[in-house]
Amino acid sequence: TYQDLVALPENLVGELIGGELYASPRPASRQAKVSSILRMDLGSPFQRGLGGPGGWWVFHEPELHFGDDVLVPDLAAWRQTRMPSIPDVPFFTLAPDWICEVLSPSTAKLDVVLKLPRYGRAGVEFAWIVDPIHRMLQVFHQEQGRWILLNSFSGDDRARAQPFDAVELELGSPAARALYCQADPARYRPLDAADVDSRGDQVIELGGEGIGGLAAAGEEVGAAGDDLIDGVEDVTADSTAVILDTSGTT
Repeated sequence: TYQDLVALPENLVGELIGGELYASPRPASRQAKVSSILRMDLGSPFQRGLGGPGGWWVFHEPELHFGDDVLVPDLAAWRQTRMPSIPDVPFFTLAPDWICEVLSPSTAKLDVVLKLPRYGRAGVEFAWIVDPIHRMLQVFHQEQGRWILLNSFSGDDRARAQPFDAVELELGSPAARALYCQADPARYRPLDAADVDSRGDQVIELGGEGIGGLAAAGEEVGAAGDDLIDGVEDVTADSTAVILDTSGTT
């Protein structure tokens, strides 16, 4: 229940998903650094209008209530045309226009498998998935209840990532290199065909290395029957667009 969530210690992030309480540790320093840098890079041009168009509110770890679900993304932003002023409330019921999840070994499966479809069903238009292990930023757009992969950026790419494509992000700049935590790559791998269960419809394919970090220290995602995003509709031959159905009950 929500009362159980409120009663959690302050060092845990509580979320209610499908009637179950998930308590995750606060982001480690490297993941927290990622969120902080992105918040600064986006806040100045898009919230304050310094070197950019303004017109947004950008928040760190806002609590979102979508029906019975309570979700806490690493970052979220609302267009000021939809939310002209910031309400003085403990949580938001208006879906943001954009969310960002920074993957870590302890929360990646929760962020992508359970939360991403719910963001889509709530009406979130854009989602960024930052994978520090594989040095990737992936940009999704929600269209008619399905997530479509628009772009993937990695390494030293200069990124114009919707909906913040008015400003170029330099992923290879000294500050942005903090987005990439150091880890033993042998402990992490992207999902592949071995992770698909017998129904053959429960793996996310995002081209190249895909979303890394979902299976950590030999964890076999899907081996215990865990559902990934329900219903991958289509993957193009060049893996530049992936359509993920958000209409299921994951």
